[in-house]
Amino acid sequence: MSEIRFILVLTFSLLTCCKHSTNAVQEVRVRLPQDPENINPITYTNTQGLQIINLLFQSLLYTSGTQATLEPLLAQSLPVVQRSDSTILITYRLRPQATWDNGKPVTGNDVDFSMKLIKCPGLNNEKLRMRYEAVQAVLTDSTDHSAVTFVCDKNTADPVRLTGALFILPLHIYDPDNLLKSFSLQKLTTHFDSLKTNNQIRAYAEWFGKESVHRQSQFLNGSGGYKVRDWQTGEHVILERKEKWWPATLADKPNYLTANPPRINFHIIPDNTTALRALTTNGVDVYSNIPATDFVNLMQDQNFRENYSTFTPETHDFTYIGINSRDEKFANRLTRQALAHLLDVPAFIKVTQKNFATRTIAPLKPDDPFYNRQIRAYEYNPQKAVQLLKQAGWENINGQWKKFISEAAIPLEINLQYRAGNTEYENIALIFQQAAQQIGVPVDIQPVEGSTLTDNLRAHKFDMFIRGISGSPGEYDYKSILHTESAEVGGNNYPGFGTPESDKLIEAINDASNDTLKAQLLFRFQEILHTEANPIFLYTAKNRIAVNNRLTNTRLTTSKYGFDVSAFTFSAQ
Repeated sequence: MSEIRFILVLTFSLLTCCKHSTNAVQEVRVRLPQDPENINPITYTNTQGLQIINLLFQSLLYTSGTQATLEPLLAQSLPVVQRSDSTILITYRLRPQATWDNGKPVTGNDVDFSMKLIKCPGLNNEKLRMRYEAVQAVLTDSTDHSAVTFVCDKNTADPVRLTGALFILPLHIYDPDNLLKSFSLQKLTTHFDSLKTNNQIRAYAEWFGKESVHRQSQFLNGSGGYKVRDWQTGEHVILERKEKWWPATLADKPNYLTANPPRINFHIIPDNTTALRALTTNGVDVYSNIPATDFVNLMQDQNFRENYSTFTPETHDFTYIGINSRDEKFANRLTRQALAHLLDVPAFIKVTQKNFATRTIAPLKPDDPFYNRQIRAYEYNPQKAVQLLKQAGWENINGQWKKFISEAAIPLEINLQYRAGNTEYENIALIFQQAAQQIGVPVDIQPVEGSTLTDNLRAHKFDMFIRGISGSPGEYDYKSILHTESAEVGGNNYPGFGTPESDKLIEAINDASNDTLKAQLLFRFQEILHTEANPIFLYTAKNRIAVNNRLTNTRLTTSKYGFDVSAFTFSAQ
């Protein structure tokens, strides 16, 4: 009797499992190399956060495909641009169908408010604030809520791409008490410093800075096709498709307005080996930026090729090395140039990228029309490094390099930090360590957890670091990362690069009225960047992506992650 009961229970369990499997929500599982940390469009800190933000919130324009073509998103068409002697006016008309989840339309007031958040004191918005410095005002129409105009400086670099990329946040969710209503964008801009102590501004900044505003699903809710279902730090972020999403009301919906997968599960797997195991055991469906050696091995594996497709789109991702020029050891550019001659970049590209990369001397791709091809990259030359160290005042005393600064002997010892679990950076660090050891410079390699590394860089607690940076086609605004205004504690100019001339060039590049002038300015800027040898750009890489064959409609992009998961569909099996 007990045996029969057991068989019945087992049969029921199997039937239940089969039923659950049949009705299970279709889910795309994407590997993330680190926790997004912050998925607020104003204060996000890393690429992983941005990838998720793009599924929750929308901008006025969409950057389409690997050629980064601009298409209307919340806007119903590309904007009208009017130029005068003093300003550029960029006028958008919002889609009347575009709504928030409560059914309210997305209006010019939401656009104005979103720009206010970028200009508002106390919101940890420095990076975006510098990027949108050229925006002077946003004009709305009380009789036509779908019309909105940006007023920009007369020589704003690519004003359409700049304004079109602005994420639009819902005013009714992010300012429920109307604390910013009485402050115009112009006032926030012109009285930024004095408003830091304004009680109303301080109250809003305190509210906006609460963890709940950056973590709870009701605040992480834009006009995009997904909402946050669950976020477990260090484990996963699960997004769920909205039941009702405004593009469904469009008579002629563009093919890039997608929210196809019912659920997207971002698995946070920092270690590349663990991530690769998850890929090959069907634990994840999508893995981008696969380590080059693993990628080559996977492409040669017949069983893998039967289950996965691989892609290698071009990127605007740059790998570079930063040196803390504030430290007296590295304050002399000759010392930094010496270190540049210890960087065997061809070996880096061969070992870490399997030649899926191109060498560069700046944050521009070598095929960019403004790339300065007259500059010769630093060649790997330990003897030249020794020569430069001596010119910089270093002495090799009993096998150790020392320099007498303020009558104290300072040893040339280097702590090199990079994000833990990144095999690309680990191999670069090891190759550099061996090269430096040949001439008697000890290098201590220190892999650091992602958020800790960011904290160290912002606090200037490093000697050298390896890091990547992402750009966009046609974008040459380096103020937030290479201007001395961003070199203070907490800023994004981690190495401390900058001279009075380079600052003026950065500002002039943004104001250049024609390509001939822009080329002259960018060429000179690259010369200074190369001479200062900090940061030292190494190469721009191709992405290496694997996607499970159960997924179709793989849309590739120029983003760091290289794909738009919202477009993926499930193959019929």
